[in-house]
This record gives sequence, C-alpha cells and structure tokens, in this order.
Amino acid sequence: WPACSPDMNPFDTLWAKLSTRLINRDLDELRQCLTEEWDAIPVETVHSIIDGMPRRILALYNFRGGQNRK
Repeated sequence: WPACSPDMNPFDTLWAKLSTRLINRDLDELRQCLTEEWDAIPVETVHSIIDGMPRRILALYNFRGGQNRK
C-alpha cells in the first residue's frame, strides 16, 4: 500500500461508523457494544464497501499513488 492511504482500507469506513457509537465506554461495555454494533451492520453495507474497492484502486492508479483530493 502507498504510505498514508486510508482510502484504500475498506475497514476504515466501517470503523468510522462504529467508533462514534463506542465513545465513553469501559472495557466490558466496549466489548459488548462493539459486538452488537458489528452484528448490526447490514451485509449490504459490507458488500457496498467491498464493491467500491475497484473504483478506489483505479483512482489510486490514475493519480500514481498521490493524493486524489485535497
């Protein structure tokens, strides 16, 4: 992977959705909440993120690994 390329990691999108629901929890609450929230992610959301990878890879290729947005 090119250095500092968070757009190339599909799990960053999922983590962004999860992280807002996990703030201010102790470890036990965090485990429970994370499990519940992960299980609540629709399969269609995961498929959509994965299906978007070719577009992300093409954008990276077209910009020769550089930034494609400011």
